[in-house]
Amino acid sequence: MSAVSPCAPRLVVEVCGGPDAPRRVALAVGGRLQIGPGAAGELSLAEAAGEAVAHVVIAWDGARARMEVEPAGPPVLLGGSPCITGELADAAWLRVGDRDLVTYVEDVAAPTMSPAAARAHEVLGPLVGRLFAFVDPARLPALLDVLRHAVDEHASLYDGVQGAALVEVAPHLVQLRGDSLLLQRLLAVAWGGRATAYFTSQAPLAALRRHFRRFLWVRDEASGQRLYFRFHDPAVLRAYVSACTFEQAGRFFGPVESFHIEAPAGAVEHLRWPSRP
Repeated sequence: MSAVSPCAPRLVVEVCGGPDAPRRVALAVGGRLQIGPGAAGELSLAEAAGEAVAHVVIAWDGARARMEVEPAGPPVLLGGSPCITGELADAAWLRVGDRDLVTYVEDVAAPTMSPAAARAHEVLGPLVGRLFAFVDPARLPALLDVLRHAVDEHASLYDGVQGAALVEVAPHLVQLRGDSLLLQRLLAVAWGGRATAYFTSQAPLAALRRHFRRFLWVRDEASGQRLYFRFHDPAVLRAYVSACTFEQAGRFFGPVESFHIEAPAGAVEHLRWPSRP
């Protein structure tokens, strides 16, 4: 069973634009986070050509977050207005140099799970530490807000400017942490709705994202048309894996040990590549 998160919420600082994105830092109660260029900041932001990046300190006391800009440094934008100090509310937007940062307060309220979701947690909870999830806000929009208010690292599978514009409907890859309630919350909100699929792997999030981005598009053999492949949908994933040749399965699974998806009756179904026990 995965561990629960602490009662006091953490502050999540997310870099959501620029070459440093995606990146998330969780700040514990009483903590301070330094943001700045190079090695000077705990959250380092690369400097854009010809543009200085301010040194910013964010402090979190469990109820309020405050930011201060280093004296004589360039100002930052808080909610679109220049400032050198200010309070950061939940979902506050901060622009430092050419980077967009957003702060979220972790949701630590214990979710209520259905009996099927609770049984799924008994199976998936012990896998946390090497458990990842595909999360599909296009099917269930509430999931994006669930992700944003969790400390767990996640990233859209879409890339570039167009990917940023489609973030609210893009499939997200999530690395589940043992000190978070995100697994329970995803199960409570989405289990049985074909909006999530889980898998285990020893690979890092960035490598898994690169791997699965290779399968976002397929070409229809009859028409030659390029089509979006919803492999992260449990029903599609089940059908695809069952139809794969040994070689196709090997390419698709790659660093994945096994997939764990919702079965029609709400149980957890395990999909494994034939070469693995």
